[in-house]
Amino acid sequence: MIKKRILAVLLASISLFSLASCKNGNDNDGDNSVPGGAVKPTVTDTIHEFSIETTPYSLVKNGATEYKILVSEQGKITHAEAISELQLFFEEATDIKLTAVTGEEAFDNNAKYISLGDTNFLQTADVSIDYKTLGTQGYEIRTIGQSVFVCGAKQGVLYGVYELLYQLFGFETLSNKVTYIETSVKDLPLPKLTIKEVPDIEFRVPVTGTQTNDADSRHRMRMLNSEEVIMAEGGQHNTLRYILKPEYTVDENGNEVLLHPSWYSDDVTQLCYTARGNAEEYAAMLAAAAESVKRIILKYPSQNVIAISQMDVVSWCECDACQALEDKYGTDAVSQIYFINDLTDYLDEWLTTEEAVKDRDIQFMIFAYHMVEEAPAVQNEDGTWSPIDESVVLNDNVAVWIAALYEDYTLSVHHEDSYNIRRLMESWHACTNTYFIWAYNIYFDNYLIPYDSYGAIQDMIQYFVLHDTRYLWAQGNYNTHQNTGYDDLKSYLFSKLMWNCNLDVNTLISNFFDKVYREAADIMEGTYWAWRLQSAKQIALGRSGSIYASPHAAKFWPQGYLTSQLDNMEAAKAAIEHYKISDPKLYQAIYDSIVCETISPRFLLLENYSNTFSNLSMLDFKTAFKKDVNLLGFDRLSEHVTLENYGD
Repeated sequence: MIKKRILAVLLASISLFSLASCKNGNDNDGDNSVPGGAVKPTVTDTIHEFSIETTPYSLVKNGATEYKILVSEQGKITHAEAISELQLFFEEATDIKLTAVTGEEAFDNNAKYISLGDTNFLQTADVSIDYKTLGTQGYEIRTIGQSVFVCGAKQGVLYGVYELLYQLFGFETLSNKVTYIETSVKDLPLPKLTIKEVPDIEFRVPVTGTQTNDADSRHRMRMLNSEEVIMAEGGQHNTLRYILKPEYTVDENGNEVLLHPSWYSDDVTQLCYTARGNAEEYAAMLAAAAESVKRIILKYPSQNVIAISQMDVVSWCECDACQALEDKYGTDAVSQIYFINDLTDYLDEWLTTEEAVKDRDIQFMIFAYHMVEEAPAVQNEDGTWSPIDESVVLNDNVAVWIAALYEDYTLSVHHEDSYNIRRLMESWHACTNTYFIWAYNIYFDNYLIPYDSYGAIQDMIQYFVLHDTRYLWAQGNYNTHQNTGYDDLKSYLFSKLMWNCNLDVNTLISNFFDKVYREAADIMEGTYWAWRLQSAKQIALGRSGSIYASPHAAKFWPQGYLTSQLDNMEAAKAAIEHYKISDPKLYQAIYDSIVCETISPRFLLLENYSNTFSNLSMLDFKTAFKKDVNLLGFDRLSEHVTLENYGD
């Protein structure tokens, strides 16, 4: 009760400060309203079906089990990760190593298997699995007779194993440092499970580098790196690197000469998607691009997404043909729309007849980014959007990859100041039915300052789910290996809400602190809410939510606040001291998690209040800071600056 009362007071305080700092308040007291914005839509028709009952049977009895893992011969390869993860964590919970076997035996009501994937045992069990609905990531878990079936595609079976482990032992990975699971289990009834789940966003990419650079925690949190979804040479900014790489020859005077100059902008920083209006060169350009695409698709058989994406510069071809399209439609995007539609038409026969490709559902993409952010669409009187004409509608197998750089991701997507992201989504919806989203969630100029998007995460994800988003990457500190500023919590919230966008956020937050910090949970959750309160105060002081800001000034971070946070974190360390002897591995995981959270306030003290320390105490403080930074693996101050020489 004390914890709930404290939480209620802090939430009320945060809301008060947030409301006070909004330009326009909203007097609508409905549950779905947001300050300064619209009414939030409700997300329905998601697939998260659970029926959990008891059976008279035992999965584990007196510290032993008769169960084995069953896979097909092919499944031994396809589901190798699922097998090893099930064995690893079943043993951690029970001290029993499950045996994995292959076989083609028919279903037997009395057999005792955990069947993974498409086995003959499943096929003869008189059960129908809706693989089309499950897609690449969803799963079904069924208890039939005395056996448990985990069904789906490759990733689906892996995620189904994690769900089974959760149902059996409370298994959950919360960060790259902490995985929770019940242990010393000697007796366990066999549950009767009927579970079907399909993630709300199909492709969920980690926010922070702690999962980007750690496959174990990434997969256990049900996420994939972009490279596990998008072909490596078919990803961002690839046109001049892999699709139509500029080639040069040397003329008789020894001068370097660009081949096919009509394929490129004058400064060769982007493609000219019209080939300067030259029909013969355009046909040759399409043919050359098609050959590159074929090569990439065949090279990456495990990924089915490929982008034809512009280079990362703020420029576009300004030739007469490209300019004519921009003049007609009001956006440079049309030249790439025409090109990608022609290219996918050109490839259509190959995609449907090539033996190695015909059974793959290849998804193409173009960027909506920089010069081509605007959709060729017009808003109707009723607020809906329509394409300017049918020629700018993308082919069915082409998605748009929206990367809105200049938004304030600390605000709800429904806030009045978030109008641009809503406009982009809804206008592009007139031209495509499928989105890939590249959002942002970090101060790129300073990874050690918390970026407070916590109150906006769920609204954003729900909005994207409602707008047919297949892929979401809310880019954070992607190129580092450790988090501070509660980014472990942020990564956890994204992983949970991208899977099921309707989960209760405050329940998730409390669950995170309870399982990561154990006896120190209340203290550490208190520091989180104290920071959120301080963050709300910062808005009134002019703190920017731009990803290019770096709000580390003393006015945002009072010394008393920072030292109070550190004092509480020292108390958290004391609360877990007993684990040092009883469970050293757990102690180290919790201790490291606490110390990681000290890095941000310690950095801010160094930045703003060094003159309040004596020379000796400052030296000690800085030495201890650098020691922890190095031990824990903090390697970057910002996107392009390392911490290697910080403070020297």
